[in-house]
Amino acid sequence: MTKLILKHIHAVNDHIQQLEFDYDHSMEFHAGQYLELIIEGEENLYFTIASSPKEKRLILLIENKTAVLIENHCLENGFIKTKPPQGECHIHFPSEFKNLVLVASGSGFSQMRAICQDIILNNRDLNVTFVWGSAEFFEEDLIKTWEDKIKVVLYKIQNPEDKHQELLNIGLQNITDDLTKSAVIACGSPDLAYPLHDALIEKGLSKDMMLADVFQFMPRQ
Repeated sequence: MTKLILKHIHAVNDHIQQLEFDYDHSMEFHAGQYLELIIEGEENLYFTIASSPKEKRLILLIENKTAVLIENHCLENGFIKTKPPQGECHIHFPSEFKNLVLVASGSGFSQMRAICQDIILNNRDLNVTFVWGSAEFFEEDLIKTWEDKIKVVLYKIQNPEDKHQELLNIGLQNITDDLTKSAVIACGSPDLAYPLHDALIEKGLSKDMMLADVFQFMPRQ
């Protein structure tokens, strides 16, 4: 296990806190992976790493109540332990793919933040489209720094009850590159990931060129 030392915390909006940790950089991770934090008596403390390995600190974006729990634990103990990074939603596609599409719903921004930062900081030679559908956006100043390298589409959700269909439509409208040379990473519920997967397969995407954490956690029956 690795010890994370909380160095800074601030609100990114009314609901989410950004926690920045110092950590032992011998803990290797890929942009897009997640951590399980350890607090005795607590379960399901899984959080996507919102930072690239190239950044000095490890960043997590966490809703207020849980952020307070983690902050208090760190204040009491001086650190919080984490299990090794997990997850397959990171850039490890064949070298011939040229186009990368990132589609996120709401808090799925964490995963895309890490991947976009990694693309920028490593100067990856990719055509990247990032589509984020949310009722509320944040980190706009950071997102603006991506726009010379990444096509950014921010879509304000109009109808929360139909948000997945809205985002699916916007995502498909903005996926215009040759899908035979494309890869897709999606972060959202099964109601977004599986319909997007099926629609893109029909348009020519190879089945193994789309990744989403829900494929592992909530596989189709």
